[in-house]
Amino acid sequence: MRKKIPTVGDLLRHDRLSNGLTQAELAERIGLRQPSSIAQWENGYPSIVMPDPNLIHQGRHQVRNGRR
Repeated sequence: MRKKIPTVGDLLRHDRLSNGLTQAELAERIGLRQPSSIAQWENGYPSIVMPDPNLIHQGRHQVRNGRR
């Protein structure tokens, strides 16, 4: 059986949940106006444009380092 390779959304969700953050809290931390963007990224909607890959990196970094 093949192991599923995690997507960016999977990693983002894992980091967020591991640190007890809601999608709204993460969105606010990384400066997004619409928390629904986090849900869309986590669910892999391909039509959602990520304006800057560094934004996702920044969010994951902040979550992993417990910055609130």
